[in-house]
Amino acid sequence: MNYLLIAICVFTFTFLFVFFASIFNKKFYFISLALSYIGTILCLMYQFDFNYLMDIVGDITNFKLYVFIASIAVLMIAILEMFVIRRKKVNTTKEAEKVYLERDTKIYYFNLLNVDIAYYNDKKHKFILNNSFRRRLNIDDIELDKDYLINLVSFEDKNIFKELKDNSQFKLKTIDGYEWYQFKKNTVGDEEFSLIYKIDNKLGSDASIGTYKELDRTLKDLEANGKDFALILANISSIMERVEKTFSNLNTLKDVKDKEVREVIIVKYLSSVLNGDLKDLVKIYKVGSSEYAFVISDKDAYFIAERALLNNTSIFLGSDIFINDKTYHLKARVASVYSKYVKIKEDYHVINAAFDSLQLLIGSATKQDYIIYQQENENENNIDLKKLGIDLDNDIKEFYKN
Repeated sequence: MNYLLIAICVFTFTFLFVFFASIFNKKFYFISLALSYIGTILCLMYQFDFNYLMDIVGDITNFKLYVFIASIAVLMIAILEMFVIRRKKVNTTKEAEKVYLERDTKIYYFNLLNVDIAYYNDKKHKFILNNSFRRRLNIDDIELDKDYLINLVSFEDKNIFKELKDNSQFKLKTIDGYEWYQFKKNTVGDEEFSLIYKIDNKLGSDASIGTYKELDRTLKDLEANGKDFALILANISSIMERVEKTFSNLNTLKDVKDKEVREVIIVKYLSSVLNGDLKDLVKIYKVGSSEYAFVISDKDAYFIAERALLNNTSIFLGSDIFINDKTYHLKARVASVYSKYVKIKEDYHVINAAFDSLQLLIGSATKQDYIIYQQENENENNIDLKKLGIDLDNDIKEFYKN
């Protein structure tokens, strides 16, 4: 077994391991770095049979084996140093937090909240971050100045962050990518707080968005229980920003292409549906890249929604969304189907009727943004003419007499 060759490899690996570790962690000890470097040089010198080195080690029995054992020992020292330093760093951070919390009770209470939050300290001119926020940004510092945070703000939101007006919103780069945060001034008792906190751009667990499979299961349950229901299918046709022209009072519309902004606008649109006239009476399901299905199981609620569609006042058709100083308009095309109007009552036919109606609307030249499924006549193919007063035995020519 070539102990010297293995020793060279181990020394080299240890040297590279400690070297790169020292780049990412400036406080990494350099004992292993020095030992592994010296060990590698000695091994190479012995390998190339330098005469002056041979004079030193020539009389040592099993020199190669000793070098191999030494290389393993150096590697173990390097790994041990890494764990010791990491633990020391964690303990130091916890001690710093403990001392800080004793001096600043506000951040103690903010740490109890399950949300990323920071408040602005007027005396220090810095933002004080709670534990959740620090973990999200992957930093150890409790205090951060505005200049540090602005480096984490997305390019298009930097001007918004520089001004930091009340209720302004911006995206920060976190461990999960760019996420939305809001700046807001709150008053607690006699004290005013300037806060940055994470915006949860989701509808929440009590108003979640279901999938197509969940929609299918919901409709089957309604059908099995003999309940009538309405299915409103909305296709988000456009999301535009209202831009005021410089030399006129007219507004023009600009397409919104920013993915994060579009997601926020869609969530606000869905929230406006959930918190509008149909509050607690409607469920939402995402059934396509830009299609959402709304299920209403209350008959009276559906006819209110249908009347709003007929009057072009329905929230399903879209709404204006306000973010910072900008106004966005979401527009949707809508197909409405009431299960009682469908000849075949199974849920899949109701879904198909909604999709077919929506495709008919999108493919038509009409400027109308909604279509309401008309009631089917179950006996349309078996009409009793005698009940209508028509006798086919009579000469049809009688109908042509003057």
